[in-house]
Amino acid sequence: MKKYRNLVLAGTFDHLHLGHQDFIKKSALETDLIYLGLSIGFNNNHKKNPASIQSFTKRKKNLQKYLQKENLLKKTLIFPLNDCFGPATTSVNLETISATKNTLTGAKLINQTRKKNRLKPLKINLLDLKKDYQRKTISSSRIRLGEINSQGFNYKKNILAKKNLYLPKDSRQYFKKPIGQLLKGCQKNISWASLKALKGLKNTSSHPIITIGDITTQAFLLNNIKTSLNVVDYRCQRKKIEFKLHQKIISQTNFYFKARNEPGTLSNQAISKLSQAIHLNLGNKIGLLEIKGEEDLLVLPAILLSPLKTKIFYGQPHQGLVKVEVNEKTKNMALNLISKFKSF
Repeated sequence: MKKYRNLVLAGTFDHLHLGHQDFIKKSALETDLIYLGLSIGFNNNHKKNPASIQSFTKRKKNLQKYLQKENLLKKTLIFPLNDCFGPATTSVNLETISATKNTLTGAKLINQTRKKNRLKPLKINLLDLKKDYQRKTISSSRIRLGEINSQGFNYKKNILAKKNLYLPKDSRQYFKKPIGQLLKGCQKNISWASLKALKGLKNTSSHPIITIGDITTQAFLLNNIKTSLNVVDYRCQRKKIEFKLHQKIISQTNFYFKARNEPGTLSNQAISKLSQAIHLNLGNKIGLLEIKGEEDLLVLPAILLSPLKTKIFYGQPHQGLVKVEVNEKTKNMALNLISKFKSF
């Protein structure tokens, strides 16, 4: 027999992660029935990177899938939560509420309101927050910011801990194909990307846009598409070119970094500067990273370091422009490709 007849818990449960799963599983051990309030998004604007929060339908589907896997679906009633309290302040039958130290204040407010309504206070089932291996709390906001995945793996720490890397000749075959959506175009005209790659981006994207490469960056500038970060080396296919819009990009830039990155490598210095630039972009600034050497391979750490739904564009020689949308799938792909590199 369980400790409680019923228990209520609530949250956004965005990008369902190990912490959510632990919270639900431990709550289930204490009760016969779970009332799970799933936020419809009334307080999303107060969260970090709110534009990357999954839809109610997607979050509910992920919850149901997990509950089914753990044989908890039949004992869990999911209901839409329209405000901070839901039925917890008015229901006569509720017995217990699960909370963490982050939500304990809310649980106490619920009980204060219940007392005013002449209802019995809920027993508070206080649970610990799930930590990653660095003892930091696993959270949806860290996932949306691109720092960790749903299992708590830290992309940022992993890539910043790397020494200088080079790509062996026998691994170059993995980089001949685009690692995102190829948008075919002709490179004779510097604004060749405008018809397909840039279509629909003007004044519509609420997510960061990063351009890697001189031709790609100039295409965005010519089409007046606002970017968050531009990475250039003033070369095209290793040949020096005249960056015609150099002054324009400088005038639009809020911060400016320089780093060295030799062809066929990923230098620790370049990755570190890239990380700083992406972090500054969280404040909606515009940045420029100027590379002495070659910037092509920096698309991989850019994927790992960027918030979810960031759009990264780079040129594919003689084919067109490649668009990569940052998500857990593309981050895992970037991790796999970086594993092909060797330290030096």
